[in-house]
Order: sequence, then structure tokens, then C-alpha cells
Amino acid sequence: MKVLFLLLVCLFASSSVVQAQSQFSMVQYTAENGLPQNSIKGISQDSYGFVWLATEDGLVRFDGHQFRVFNHFNLPVRLNRMYRLRPAVRDQTAPGTGRNRVSYGLFLENEHIKLENGTAVLDTTWWPSRLNWFRSLGVGRSDYLEAQNIPDMLGELVGGIKRYLLVAGTTSSDYYFWENNWVRYYQHGKKQAQFFFPTATPLHFFVLGKRLYYYQDSGRILAFRRHQSQQSVLSGDILNDPVYTAHPQACQLYWSSNSDQAFLYLHKKLYTLQPEADGNFVTRLLIDGFDFEAQAIVHVHFDPTSQKVYLGSLTEGFFVLTRHQFQTLTIRGTPRENSLYAQLPYNAHAVLTPTGRIIGLDPRTGQPIEQHVSAIRRVNPDDDRVSLRDHRGTLWLRHFQSLFHFDARQEKIISHWTLSERGNVEALHQIKDGPIWIGIDGHGLYKLDPTNPRARLERVGKDSLTDITCMTHQSDDALLVGTHSGLYRLTISTRNLERIPGTEGVYIKSIHRFANNRIWLTALDKGIMLLGKNDQIISFPLDKNAYLASPHCIVDDHRGFFWIPTNRGLFQIAIQDLLRYSAWQPEALPSQPASHPDLFYLYHAKEEGFKTNEFNGNCLPCAAKLSNGYISLPSLVGLVWFKPETIRPDLPNSPIILDQIELNNTVLKTTGDTLQLPPDFKNIWFFFATPYAGNPYNLKLSYALVKAGSTLVASDWQPLDPEDFSVRYLSLESGTYRLLVRKLNGFGHPTYTRKELVLIIEPVWYETGWASVFFAVLLLLSGYGISLYRVRLVQRENARLERLVARRTDELNATLDELNATLQELKGSEAKMTDQLHIMSRLLASITHDIQSPLQYVALASESIPELLQQDKLANAASLGTIISDLTHKMRTMLKDLLDYMKIQVYGKRLNWDDINLRTLVDRKLALFKPLMEQNGCQASNEVAPALAIRSDYQLLSIILHNLLDNAAKFTHQGRIRIESQVDAEGRVELVISNTGKSLSAEVIDLMNSQDKTEHIDPTLKQNRSLGLGLLIAKEVAELLAIELSVDQTHEVHFHLLFEATVSLAGVTDQCD
Repeated sequence: MKVLFLLLVCLFASSSVVQAQSQFSMVQYTAENGLPQNSIKGISQDSYGFVWLATEDGLVRFDGHQFRVFNHFNLPVRLNRMYRLRPAVRDQTAPGTGRNRVSYGLFLENEHIKLENGTAVLDTTWWPSRLNWFRSLGVGRSDYLEAQNIPDMLGELVGGIKRYLLVAGTTSSDYYFWENNWVRYYQHGKKQAQFFFPTATPLHFFVLGKRLYYYQDSGRILAFRRHQSQQSVLSGDILNDPVYTAHPQACQLYWSSNSDQAFLYLHKKLYTLQPEADGNFVTRLLIDGFDFEAQAIVHVHFDPTSQKVYLGSLTEGFFVLTRHQFQTLTIRGTPRENSLYAQLPYNAHAVLTPTGRIIGLDPRTGQPIEQHVSAIRRVNPDDDRVSLRDHRGTLWLRHFQSLFHFDARQEKIISHWTLSERGNVEALHQIKDGPIWIGIDGHGLYKLDPTNPRARLERVGKDSLTDITCMTHQSDDALLVGTHSGLYRLTISTRNLERIPGTEGVYIKSIHRFANNRIWLTALDKGIMLLGKNDQIISFPLDKNAYLASPHCIVDDHRGFFWIPTNRGLFQIAIQDLLRYSAWQPEALPSQPASHPDLFYLYHAKEEGFKTNEFNGNCLPCAAKLSNGYISLPSLVGLVWFKPETIRPDLPNSPIILDQIELNNTVLKTTGDTLQLPPDFKNIWFFFATPYAGNPYNLKLSYALVKAGSTLVASDWQPLDPEDFSVRYLSLESGTYRLLVRKLNGFGHPTYTRKELVLIIEPVWYETGWASVFFAVLLLLSGYGISLYRVRLVQRENARLERLVARRTDELNATLDELNATLQELKGSEAKMTDQLHIMSRLLASITHDIQSPLQYVALASESIPELLQQDKLANAASLGTIISDLTHKMRTMLKDLLDYMKIQVYGKRLNWDDINLRTLVDRKLALFKPLMEQNGCQASNEVAPALAIRSDYQLLSIILHNLLDNAAKFTHQGRIRIESQVDAEGRVELVISNTGKSLSAEVIDLMNSQDKTEHIDPTLKQNRSLGLGLLIAKEVAELLAIELSVDQTHEVHFHLLFEATVSLAGVTDQCD
């Protein structure tokens, strides 16, 4: 193959050198971006992974991205200036990493700060105990110099060193002690061996592990084993350096007692010295192209876990160099020419682009190379999006709207199709040795017989396949086609086309058929997807910033990982994590939280060797896997090459520490993980830290606060920003809480690094037991008081309501009385009106009987007078005239009485009281009824005393007597009428009118004798026809004059009129009508 490769180069390839790139990325930290001062006096790394720096302005802790400074503001030291770091206990859990479980930072006033697990505290016992032990050996504090590093600036300044101590082994009680050219070895403080070694200066001694070495000016290294020394042999990368071969003495040794590491620096190259058991060293090139002299580097520390090199400068600050795990191959040309896309493996060391470029690494030198295939360059100089190598090894590629078919050697064109009327070729695929499937932009799916150079394109499928992006086969009879609007499956034998449910509207960017015939997809805005059983589409969550929303394709490295290039970097994902996620069933894992298990995506960015984080896609194929193990990915600037087996994932699996607590803006000093807080705090801020030298985007941090007695559920976890690894609460209710902080450690079944704090919030005074009792008693008393108050309030309200009800009742009763009175008045008025109507009707009847009849008689009599006069019957005429005169006089009197009575009924009567002679009044009334009495054959006698007088209304009294005498005269036939008077003992006058004849009915007697007033008498009685109008008038007028009117009956009817008093007759004047 190598011969063929050289032959092809000679025949049709022109070549040029691909540009090489630096092997590391560098970040420099100074006082302007994190350091308190630019002079580094020592570098040490603890067992957690924190890097400690000694400076002239304090102790600095570096977690990989941020610094924290310890000085007299937060440490009990007098001055901030330091002059070294010294190891105390090596980390035996990670040998060869250069980490110390315990170190000490020495400040200028001989104050020792203990550095352990990310913390820095003053230790006042360690150094005095160490001095006491040295004194027991007869060595004073100022009698020796302890080795710190090579080069040792302090030792060179001191000069004339008599005693020199080098810490060895795992603790500070293991050491080598040089004195007067004798070297003694102590283990656990006891001398184990000694030997003689004359030297001009002890500053070239150094220790790795428990072995002592000496660096000679010639560039050679001596290794000591007990009392013997041997010349160490160097092997490895440094032997390939021509400068070392010519000038080994030009090497500069860098050694640090803190890191237990040694390096050789030669002509801007840094080599590690890896000791072997036989005392020899294997060298490995670590850094190439960094000028130590220009940057005044005096301290070197290498972290093999993160592949970081930490350099301390005497004047230029702190440098962090990241060894590149990825290599970017670029070509000489424009930026557009370096933006590469599709590629195919060309041989074990190079790839072929659709434009005919061959880009790779020289297998002998490892240097990048670029070559060109002239046959391809002539027909396709600028379209590098689509290419395919079929099962026969021949090459298919597009040039926009043209399709070319080259032979396996890329020497000649087998066929050529122009598709100008259709569109660009977007995808090519072949199933075994079957037809070439072609996706044409805007036109759909076609197939072509690869064995027929004159074959014509045959369209397959429907118009829905016009926007094809990619293709692969699910089986020999099933072609999967990705489009802008979903994933389709074409059954080749039946040409049945169906869209996979769940992919509607999804832009499919790539389709991959990997192990176990699983179909994996990448989709725009969706990330990674899996076509599961029964065509179930399983989508996986995006990363926190959704970089995976722009995936280009998936590369299976066959080592258990997928590599997904995106527009924002490269992701590495464990396949088993994805499969575990896809098979997760909540009902099958009742102990798990009710959410999918967390997925860890390892993010790789440009500091690891890319020239840009933006990879290229929308090309087929978008990645190439070479037989030598390299994977090649196209980017916006060159091809990114890497071997998956050499990539050391820097996983964030370091511990989490509680760095600081601020309570009410004051730093709180605490020990342990239980914190008791006052009840009235206003602001508490928990600051956490975790060492991680990788990209901080890989830190997946979260926290949860759970009150005692509560169950932690998945929704309790809240994300944390790695750049602000803190939790803050303005207040919390009293009680006991668990503050949990966790970090996803890496690949595999989700495992977390956790940090747990117990927070005890003291109850406020009103939440204490005595306060509860007090409040309970107060509540009872308040309840009793409120109840009592409410009872009294109800009582007062009831009393008020009773008064109100009584008042309203009185008002209602008064109103009812008024209504009743009004009703009675209305009833009386009604009765009175009825009575008046009755009286009117009786008056009409009386007028008809007593006036109309006499008038008719007068009319008839008057008509007969002329006849009597003509007949000269004067006596009869005179008699008739007399009768007419009497009748008219009687009618006049009767009408006058009726009118007077009617006036009383209608208008009322104002009484005119006068003294009246009863006998005279009776005589006048008898004279009025004399003709009627004579006609009825009755006799009348007036037996009233002549001198008897009363005081009354003459007119009304006349009406009474008139009606009573009228009644007697009408109903007495052939009988007697007698009027008499008498005076009782009290001086009251009684007038009695008696008559024989027709008796009165019992109803009339009861009515006349009733004490009720006339208006209160039953109307039916008053309407009785047996009761004459005259009697009713007499009763009513008697009531008006306060005269007691009564009637009794034996064989005669007696009407009694009882007057209150009599008056003297003297001065009584006679009254006439």
C-alpha cells in the first residue's frame, strides 16, 4: 500500500506542507486578572485537586478557573508576604500525581498555614514540634537549609550552605540530610543509611519518591541507592532532540519538593523525567514552544489527570498550559479553503475531500501533509459537500448539479450526469452492491445502476421527498430518507413510502446505523434521537445551553462513546448512558426519582486543540474514520483529528467543599457540617468550591433544601451556575434543614459528588415551648374574654333590641289604635251615612205621607170651595177653609221640624240654651195635634205644673215633644193622652207622656231604652219599619240635649223625659214658633 501511495503521488498528485499548530493552549494570570501579585514563590496541589500558590501578597488557591486569596484579612497572620510552600504528607491514594494530602504555606513571620482538602488554617503546633525534633539531633533552626525546588533562588543567594535537608518519602519525617559531604537518610525520624559524597554545592540534589538524585553540570544525572551512585540513562522523546544530542549540558533541571516531579527544559521544550526502578529515566515531551527564560519561570507542576502544566514566574505571574489532545490540520490557503466539509478515508494516514485534496499526517515524521488528485481537481475544484465510495471502491462525487463517477484509483471518470434541470445532489447512498440512491434538491429520490455508465436516473417515491438531506438503510429492503420535514422509510420491494411517526416537521441532519442495527439520528433543534422498537422516536435532552441543538452527525468510536460535532464544540457521550436513558421506566425503578436519570455530556472546546469551536455539517460524509485509529472531523478552520484511545476525559469527579459562609454580610467561622443559625437572620450566603481544571461547561451542579421530615424528590433540585457556586437565602423558617449540593461525576450510571450541611434554625421566642404555653393560656383567656364580651355584647344588643321592639310595638299598637280608631270612625261614618240614608228615606216617606197626602187633601178641598160658594154653601166652604188653614199650618210646623232635624244631621247643631216653660210648650204642641186627636176620638190632658221651667234648647226640645205627641196622636183611637210632670229629690224634672192605644214592640222598647248612642245601635234595628221616624228623631235629639229618654209599657205606653235640673219661672219669657 505504501508503494502504491508513493506511485500515485508521483503520477497525479502535487503536494504541499499542511500548517502545523502549537501543541498547547495557554492562559496567563497576573495581578490584572486574579492574582494578588505577580511573583510566584511556590506551587502545590492538594489531594482534592486545588492548586496552591505562594506569592508576596498572600496565599492563593486556584480551582481551575477562579482564585481565592488568603491573607491577613481572612487569616491570623501579621504580614501577607510568603516565601515558600513545603510538603508534609504525600497523597498515597494517587501516587505519581504530584499531590499532597497536607502541605504548609510559610509566611514571612514564620507562621505556618496548613493546606488540606482545599482549606487553609493556621497551625501553631506543627513547626514547633518539628524544631524540637531537630534540636534533639543537635540541629538548630538556622543551621540548615531545606530544599524547596531547582532552581533554588534562595539557596543561591545564601551561599556557603553547611547543612542541607531534602524531604523524601511520604511524610516530613522521611528525609535526606547533607552535612560536610556526608549524606544521611532518615526514615520516620531514624537514620537508615549514610554515605560520603563530596560536592561543591548541595543545591543540585533532588528527590523523587524515596530516591536521591544529583544533577551534574554536564547534564547527566546520578542516582543513589543506599551508599552507591550510578549514572542515570535517559530514554524517550529527548533523544529525538538534536540539540540534546549535541549539547546535553544545555538542559535546565526543574524540580519541586512540593510536586515530587522533575523536568528537563531545553530550547523551549519541556520534558518530563519519569523515574524507573533501576534509576534511569524515561523522558516525554510535554511542552514545545514555550520560552521559560523570557517568562522567568522558576516553578513547574504537571497534573497528569487534567494534562495541565502549571508554571510559576518570578515576575510574570502564573501560567496554565493545556496540552492539546486534538490536532487541527489546516492547509495553506484562504480561510474559505480551510473551511472543509465532506471527506473519505484515502489511506491509513489521510483523507480525501470531494475537491481532490488529500490531507493527513506523514506516518514517518508525524507532520501534516497535503496533496491533490489532479483528475478530481480539474472537474470539481470548489464543491466539497457530497461524496461516496461504493462497494467496488469507486468514487462518486457531485459538482453542484453534476454527478461524477471515478474509478477506484481516482485516475479517470467512468460516467458523468448533468442534472441542471433538476437541482443539486444532496445525498448519495448504496445498499451493498445495489443501485446508487440519489437525493436531488427540490426533485426527490432517484436511483441509478452503478454498473451501467449510460444508465438513466429513475425517480422513486413521492413529491414529499423533495427536500432530502441524508440517507442510510435500515435493512436490505428498507431505505431511510431524512428530509427537512421528517424521517421517511421506503420499502424498496413495494416502493411503499411512509413517514416515521413523531418526526413530523423535524429537520433530519444525519442518519446512522450502528451496532445491533440501531438507528441514530441527529436533528436540528432536537439534538440526538433514537429510532426504537415499533418506530418509537426517543429524544434525548439537550445540554444546558442547547449547543446540541445544532448537531452535524454522530461518530461511533467503537470504544463505547459517540462523538457529536456541533456549531459550538464537540461532545463525547457514553452510548450505554443513552441506551439506559431510552430504556428507563419509572414504574420499574420505584426507588428512583420521578424523572429521567441525568445524562453526562463531556464538552470539548478549542483549548484542547481546535482552532474554532464551530464544526461543519450538512455534508456527506461529515466524518472519516481511518484504519490507524484517527477520526477526522471538518471544522470552519481545518480538519480536527484525534485518536479516541488517547483522549483522557477530564471528568468533574473532585469533592465539593464548603468554602465560606456569610451571615448578614459577615463571614461566619464554622467547623463541621452542622450549622446553628439565629432565628432572625436576614441573609445567609453559602459559598462552595470544587477543583476542576477542565471546561467549566462540564460542571453540572444542583442544590436542594429539604426540611426535616420531608422526602427529597427530583423537583427539589435546582441548578447552580458553575461560575457562581453559591446558595443564598434571605430567610428561613425555624426548624432543621438539609442543604444538599451535588455534582454529576461523569459517565456511567448517574453518580454524584455530594456535600451536605445540616442547618438548625433556632426558633424565635414566640415559637419556643414556654411561648407556646403562654400563647395557649393567652388564647384560652382571650377566648374566654371574647366569649364573655360577646355574651355581654349579645345581652346589651338583646336589651337594645327588646327596647327597640317594645318601642316599635308601642308605635305599632298606637298605629293600630289609630287605625282602629280611624276604622271605627270610618265604620261610624259609614253607619252614619247609612243612618242618614235611612233617615232620608224615612223623611221622604214622611213627607209623602204627612205632607203630600194633606196637600192632596188641600188641593181637592180647594177645588170644591168654588162649587160650595156657587151653591151658596158658605158654612161648608168656611169650614173647609178652616180645615185647609189648619192643615197648612200643621204642615208648615212639620216641615220646620224636619228641616231643623235635617240641619242637625247634615251640619250639626250649635245649641242655644234657654229657660223654657214646659206647660206652655206642651199646650202649643197639643194644639197642633188637636184636629188629629179629635178625628181619632181621643182626649188629651196637660197636667204639667204651670210654674215648671227647664233649661234647654227650645227648638230641639220642641222636635222631641212634637214627635212623641205625634206618635201618641196617631196610635191612640178612642183613648186618652196625658202629659204630666214631677220633680225628684235631687231636683230633676221628669216629663211623662202616656197614651192608650196600640202598644210598642219589644224591639222598639229595647231600642228606646238602650244606653248606646244612636250611631252605635244596630242598623237593622234602626231600619225596623215598626220604629217610626219620629221616635228615632226624638231619641237622637234627646241624646244631643242630654235628656234621658226611656219608655215603659203597661196598659198604656209611657215615654219618660228626665231633665237634669229645673229653673225658676221668674224671668222666663214666653217663646213662640
